[in-house]
Amino acid sequence: MAQVAIIRLRTDQFDMPLVVRPGRPKAASAPNERGFSAYLGGQGGFASGYWECDPGELKLTNYPVDEFCNLFEGEIEIIAAHGESITVRGGDAFVIPRGFSGIWKIKSRARKLFACAGGPQQVAAITGNSSD
Repeated sequence: MAQVAIIRLRTDQFDMPLVVRPGRPKAASAPNERGFSAYLGGQGGFASGYWECDPGELKLTNYPVDEFCNLFEGEIEIIAAHGESITVRGGDAFVIPRGFSGIWKIKSRARKLFACAGGPQQVAAITGNSSD
């Protein structure tokens, strides 16, 4: 039987590469996002790791995964396309459900731990990683 390792996610690991999402070029006005997946599982249908973003706005359309977020630094106003709005700050945890459309207004550099689940292609589209 294969030995299973436990993955520790620490909030002091900040040497992260820019996020590149294949087939989704970054808009010139979009803020820089950095991050990496510390763990890919479920044949690519689950990822967990780190994400950080400079201040600015990110537009999300039909978000392809369910994502749990634990924001440990920064402030983000999240405005859903239907008008609901919340502001999250360092120390807050929240979920972005699959299908979400709206805008993230990143007020100050934001850092989070994330866990997302969906199909392998959907997880790869968000994280820029593949289980291949």
